[in-house]
Amino acid sequence: MDDMPIEKDKRIKIVFDKVETDRASAFMDRHMESCRRGNNPYHSGVTFHYILSGTGLGWDISVKCMNCKTKENITNTESW
Repeated sequence: MDDMPIEKDKRIKIVFDKVETDRASAFMDRHMESCRRGNNPYHSGVTFHYILSGTGLGWDISVKCMNCKTKENITNTESW
């Protein structure tokens, strides 16, 4: 038991395809403008979370604007 290695990296690694990347970028661009906080030209104050749900075929991926709480599914189910 003492000789077992400790696994420190338990992050999930997801690779988006081009369609999912384009959808995420479009969503973020829209919300960077509409949900902007403050007047700082270098930072909009907008944050985003990715929400992943496992399915039997692949990952269901959504992106959520943490300012207005709008969530959009960006999954490319055509690639399954």
